[in-house]
Amino acid sequence: MATLGVLALAACGGGGGSSAANSSSPQSGVAAPAQRADAATVQAVPVAQGPRIIRNASLTLEVANGDFDKVLTRLIDLSANEGGYLSASEAGGDGGDHIRTGTFTFAVPVDRYEETIKTLRGYGTVQSFRAGSQDVSAQYVDLQSRLKNAEAQRDAMLALLTRATQISDIINIQNQVGQIEAQIEQLKGQIDYLDHATSYSTISVSLREAAVAAKDQLGLRSALDTALADFFVSIDFMVIALGALAPYLLLVLAGLGGFVLWRRRRLART
Repeated sequence: MATLGVLALAACGGGGGSSAANSSSPQSGVAAPAQRADAATVQAVPVAQGPRIIRNASLTLEVANGDFDKVLTRLIDLSANEGGYLSASEAGGDGGDHIRTGTFTFAVPVDRYEETIKTLRGYGTVQSFRAGSQDVSAQYVDLQSRLKNAEAQRDAMLALLTRATQISDIINIQNQVGQIEAQIEQLKGQIDYLDHATSYSTISVSLREAAVAAKDQLGLRSALDTALADFFVSIDFMVIALGALAPYLLLVLAGLGGFVLWRRRRLART
C-alpha cells in the first residue's frame, strides 16, 4: 500500500509540478539572471564557444650556453602576457658538462595558441615539435543532456517529497535524492573540466643549453697538437721522398763502393 501511495503521489506530483512551474515562472524568470551573474563573477576561466576541442603542443628548444635563465624568464613572461599561467616546471643539470635542461608546461587561452607557438619558436633552435587535438563536442553535449535529466529527476523527487506522508516513503525519497545529487555534482565537475580544457591550450616546452667545447686557456694543448701534426706530415714526406730516390741512391752507393775498392788496391800496389 505504501508503494502504491508513493506512485500515486508521483503521478500527482508530476501534474502538480508542471502547474507549479507554470505558476512560478515569473519568479524563476527573475532569479535566473541573478544566478547567471553570480556564476560569471565567480568563474574566471573564459568558456570556449562553438566546437569543444582540446588542443596541446610540445616542443624542444636548444638555446645558447648560458642563456637558460634568460629564456626561462621570457617564457614565464610570455605565458602571463598571453593571459595564461605556468602549471608545472622542472629544471636540472646534465651530467658533468654543466648543461642545464628543463621542462616547463603552461596554459594559454585558445585564441592565443598559434601566436604563442610562433613566439616560442623565436626563443631558440627548434629540435622537435608535436601538436595534437581532441574533439570532445559530443561528450560535452552528452554531459549537458545528462545533467538536465538528473536535475529534472531531482526536482520531481523533491516535489514528491513534499506530498509524502509515510516515514518509509520519506526516507526512500531522500535516499534517491541524495544519489541524484551526487550524480549531478559529478556531471558538473566533468563539464567544468571540459570547459577549462577547451578554453585553455596546454603547451610543454623543453629547454636545453647547447654544448660548448672545452677551451685551453693558454693555448698550449692546441699548439702541441699542431706541432705533432706538422712533425708527422714531415715524416710522411721524407718517407715518400726516400722511396722515390731509393733506386738512385743504390746506384750511387754501388759506384762509391767500387771506387773505394779500386782506390785501396792502387794504394796497396804502390
